[in-house]
Amino acid sequence: MTRMRPFLALATLAGVAVAVGLWDQSDAVAAKGQVICKLERKGKKRVVSCPKKQLRGKRGRRGKRGKFGAPGPAGPAGAPAGAGSGLSLNFNAYLTASKAKELTIGNFTVTAAAKSSGACEPIKLRAGSATAASRYAIGAGGEFAGIASNASVNLTNGKNSNMFTAVSDNGSSTMSGIVGAVTVGNVCLVSGYVTGI
Repeated sequence: MTRMRPFLALATLAGVAVAVGLWDQSDAVAAKGQVICKLERKGKKRVVSCPKKQLRGKRGRRGKRGKFGAPGPAGPAGAPAGAGSGLSLNFNAYLTASKAKELTIGNFTVTAAAKSSGACEPIKLRAGSATAASRYAIGAGGEFAGIASNASVNLTNGKNSNMFTAVSDNGSSTMSGIVGAVTVGNVCLVSGYVTGI
């Protein structure tokens, strides 16, 4: 007498596997659209073992786009007026006769110029009219001195470099940097950088 062995047939209809109990004398042959699974004994339990590759159905259509989520919490407050990293700009120039290089940040302007001979003039710092008064300091450890609006001071003597810093009395604008100029032949070479708000 031939011993019967248990099988499960999974019919894949529209990508859904349906288990059907089968009892046959030999290995069942999968019909088109079916997957043959074996009912095996593991210890005292019986488990269904199916070939995983054959259980994969066709990819369905993309679902509809979901609704937008609720708005997130408000971001942190911005920095107060006059605060922030500000600008950091180079102050490099190749100045021929009577040419000038000028850079403005906030209430301050730094200017380098060449004379008609091409030699460097002193680099100047000018305070604008946005505030009634400002302060500036030149060189390492230099003491602050007052500068009126629309007034200028020399940062260099036309042959050297210097560090400087300036600030408006109301704190709305600052400028700091290192600038220098040197005459080479009939050309004024300017180098440095400035930063501020």
